[in-house]
Amino acid sequence: MTLLNQNSWENKQESLISSLNKQPLLVVLRPNKDELEDFSSKSLLFSKISKLSKCGVKHIEISWLNDTRWFELVKMLLEQFPNLLIGVASILNIESIDSIEELGIKYAISPVFDEKLQEHARKRGQILIPGVLTPTEIQKAKNYGCKIVKLFPASNLGIKYLNKIRVPLDPLPFIIAAGGLKAKDIQPWLNAG
Repeated sequence: MTLLNQNSWENKQESLISSLNKQPLLVVLRPNKDELEDFSSKSLLFSKISKLSKCGVKHIEISWLNDTRWFELVKMLLEQFPNLLIGVASILNIESIDSIEELGIKYAISPVFDEKLQEHARKRGQILIPGVLTPTEIQKAKNYGCKIVKLFPASNLGIKYLNKIRVPLDPLPFIIAAGGLKAKDIQPWLNAG
C-alpha cells in the first residue's frame, strides 16, 4: 500500500469516528429473504429506514446477504437516503468486501478480527471494523491500524469489562458496543465513554 493510500484509509476512519462522536448510535437492520422479495417504498423495511432517517439517525448498517436482490435493496437505499451513512454488517469473506466496494459503501463491520479480510479491505481503501472480544484481539486490531473496533457481544461482556481493560490497553481504539444491546443500555454505555 502506498503512503497516500495509508493516509486515505486513516482519514476515512477518522471521518467515521467524527460522525459517530456527533451521533453515537448505529442501527443494524437484518433483512430477511421475504423482505428482499418485496422491497419497495411501501415495504416495512423501507418504512423503518424512512422513520429512522426522519428522526435524525445517521448511521445504519444493513446485514450482508449474498443475493442479487440485496444489492438492489442497498442501491435503492443509497439513492433514496443520501443523508444516511450506510454500512454493511456481518462481513466474513473477501467476496463480500469486493461487492460492497462496487456499491460505494463507506464502511463495513465484521463480527471477527481476520487479518486477511483486513488486508483485503485496506488495499481497497475500505474500512472494515473488526469485531473483538479479548484484550489480545483489541491489541492486534490496534497494532494493525484499526482506529475503530466493535466490542462483541457487548451485552454479555458489560461495561465493567470495558472499564477493566481500559487502563492496561490505554489508549483504546474507538469502541462500538454491539450485540444484544437494548434501548435502555444506550445511556450507560455512552456514560462509560
